[in-house]
Amino acid sequence: MILFLWAAVITFAASTVQIPTQQPIEMIQFSSGGMSGHFEEIKITSDSITIIHGQRRTGVLEKVSRQPLPPAQWNMLMDHVRKIDLHAIETLESPTMARAYDGAKHSEIVIHTSEQEAVRHSFDDENPHAQLQPLMTTIRKLADSVEQQE
Repeated sequence: MILFLWAAVITFAASTVQIPTQQPIEMIQFSSGGMSGHFEEIKITSDSITIIHGQRRTGVLEKVSRQPLPPAQWNMLMDHVRKIDLHAIETLESPTMARAYDGAKHSEIVIHTSEQEAVRHSFDDENPHAQLQPLMTTIRKLADSVEQQE
């Protein structure tokens, strides 16, 4: 009888314990720039995607594109983010370091949470750590589809 009661208590406790989940994501941002001063910035929120091309040296924005983002595309991004430990992103090593000697564009993915936290990963061109590559690929595909529609 005592064994039965303990089993019931453990079952009840296990069903009421909630495993903490990641904080809600507010925005995913990709930026890239090289020594020429040209930069690209992609900002994706749950309802829109904005792409900015410009020149850092002159401050001139060459092109700004903004479109609504369908929920299915945001969900696809969130599927990638859920597979990433947000607290470990900043410790992931970049596969290459050519940006250190201007051999590649300096790029970065920044994930902004609802708690005003921003985690970032820096890398060369569009070549992040392997854990972030599916996210990078999806970001690029979304941006390319927006720019093709214009």
